[in-house]
Amino acid sequence: IAAMPGWKSEVGRRLDALITRTVPGVRKAVKWNSPLYGAGDEGWFLGLHCFGKYVKVAFFRGAMLDPVPPGASGRKDVRYLHIHAGDELDEARLAAWVNQASLLAGDLDAIVLKALRKDPAERYPSVAALLADLDAYAEFRPVAARSATTGYRIKRFLRRYRWQVAAVAAVL
Repeated sequence: IAAMPGWKSEVGRRLDALITRTVPGVRKAVKWNSPLYGAGDEGWFLGLHCFGKYVKVAFFRGAMLDPVPPGASGRKDVRYLHIHAGDELDEARLAAWVNQASLLAGDLDAIVLKALRKDPAERYPSVAALLADLDAYAEFRPVAARSATTGYRIKRFLRRYRWQVAAVAAVL
């Protein structure tokens, strides 16, 4: 945040303060010069990205927020908010989005939200598909309700085979 140039640094500080107030105990990290925010051990729910003319707030599960943030993404779950110089920040709206996003980080949340989607085409096609996702969740396998990124798949693999991985690591 301190490295953000000009007016963007103040926007970054305000966003960081808002996120910290809204989500007590929020986890923070920086990857590729972009601050990331997470809740618990469920991964990241929000990231900040600094561009030439704006600051982008990326809600990684933004399509499930109410109301949905305005900026579309190439990934169907991700939504953006672009903040330009001189834009007024609607802190109440941002805090509501941040709070919702922090609560949507887990697999079980993704399963429930997919089952409850308004558009029938976005719901599970059958009870069997819902049960398959619940079984995958219980067995620490990737669930269909989430985007299957490489990092997510590795995380689920390591969780499922933690003792075997630990034993191999101890031998090495």
